[in-house]
Amino acid sequence: MRHDSMIRPNPATNTLAILLVALFFIPLGQAHVGPHPSVHDTVAGILNRFKATLPTEEIVSMNLAKAKSLLTKEERHILAHEHVSFHVNVPVKVFIIRDAAMGDKPFWLKERDFKPLGLKFKVQNRDVDFWVKDFQPGRVGLGINSISGNDHHYGVALMPLKPEPKLEITKMYPGQLRTAPMKEGTAPFVDKNEKLPALPAVLSGLTVVQTVYENRNDAKLIGIFRRTPYPSSPKPDQVILTWANDPITSQTIQWRTDDTVDKGQIQWVKKADFNRFRPAKPKIMDAVTFEMSNTNYLNDP
Repeated sequence: MRHDSMIRPNPATNTLAILLVALFFIPLGQAHVGPHPSVHDTVAGILNRFKATLPTEEIVSMNLAKAKSLLTKEERHILAHEHVSFHVNVPVKVFIIRDAAMGDKPFWLKERDFKPLGLKFKVQNRDVDFWVKDFQPGRVGLGINSISGNDHHYGVALMPLKPEPKLEITKMYPGQLRTAPMKEGTAPFVDKNEKLPALPAVLSGLTVVQTVYENRNDAKLIGIFRRTPYPSSPKPDQVILTWANDPITSQTIQWRTDDTVDKGQIQWVKKADFNRFRPAKPKIMDAVTFEMSNTNYLNDP
């Protein structure tokens, strides 16, 4: 619980004015339209279920195998199909280009019968390999990058299996996705300054679907929850002095308590009135109280 008070003496009348500060939390996200929950909603539901049903220590120490074992069939399907999607007008071979150090990740590659191509090359000193699968015209849905998180996002490339008609890629999701010819210097991601090196001839003529690198942790389930060594309590702490208005005439004071405290006050007196033989009686001001939470802290939400 955060408490906020502002002291603002008026030079003319020596009265107090209280500044009320409103906090606006604007949710940022990607539009999702479809008959199924989005990856973001699915992951939120999984994490909420973990918190509601599992002991704290089990959540904190959870590994990849345990997390996967707790997913429902529907959740696994969404995580394996709904991270990236697009439509194609001709049969295509889909190439997943990923950091070879990822091992068995993403989990859905083998489950969906993607096959290793047996080809590797380096991108910025990382070995990348290729997994491929053929798709018919229509919607192509690809899964999340990693449940454990912090891995490099995979890249996507397409090769048409027929010379005609010309490959068209439409209805891309998320909306930031773009396409580009697969060649030296092409960026595999729309939001990362990384370029493809010179490529083997077998990869010529492919089209890159440029994915969003920062979405690599959208389905992270491992290491999300933790304990803080500094939980809040009824005793105020984290006292902060700052300015929310004119620094000449105002002073904002903030402090933290836990949610057992629903209101706060400060007592204050001018320095000139305090540093004298008989200090002036402090003035009392009610604080503006608002809730700040971090649901990832298991011992101090």
